[in-house]
Amino acid sequence: MKRLRRTHVFILFVVFIMIQLVIFFSSTLALWKNYDQKVEWISQVITMNTKEILLEYDFKSIPEMMNAFVELEEVSGIRVFDAVLNQAVEMGEKPEKGATKIVARQLFHNSCDLGTLEIYFTNRHITSTFYDMLVKLVLEACFLFMVFLFLFWFISKKYSKPIQDLSAIIKSFNQWNSMGRFLCVVILI
Repeated sequence: MKRLRRTHVFILFVVFIMIQLVIFFSSTLALWKNYDQKVEWISQVITMNTKEILLEYDFKSIPEMMNAFVELEEVSGIRVFDAVLNQAVEMGEKPEKGATKIVARQLFHNSCDLGTLEIYFTNRHITSTFYDMLVKLVLEACFLFMVFLFLFWFISKKYSKPIQDLSAIIKSFNQWNSMGRFLCVVILI
């Protein structure tokens, strides 16, 4: 009976962990998909703004525009090279290798080369969110395991005696019934 109880608790715990892992991985995939969408959107907005500024020959306002975008948690740095003035402006920093996504675009207007744009994206906030979700998963698993253990202990203490008594009655009835059949077979022979 104890082995059966342990098996039930183990099965419940494994099922719960599997459900939690599915939720965790689907949340992680959604997080990365959202990050990729933000990268694409931010790249397009920065490209349009930079192109507009370069078309107006207002190279001095580029740092102001760049500063607004570098403050976003996804953007770690921006580099703009003006082909007309032959000048480059950098804002922010290039993040460490492996934690970046670089978007490089050549800027043209009516087949005229305006310059280049490089945007350095970081995934530090995604990594920290991932670890937060992982810690939350482990804590939830531990908490629910303790709840399962407590509930199983409580139920087994409260209902164990009546179930054992019922089991003994059924066993004795089954033995008596077997003896009765044996006696009927012996008498008939």
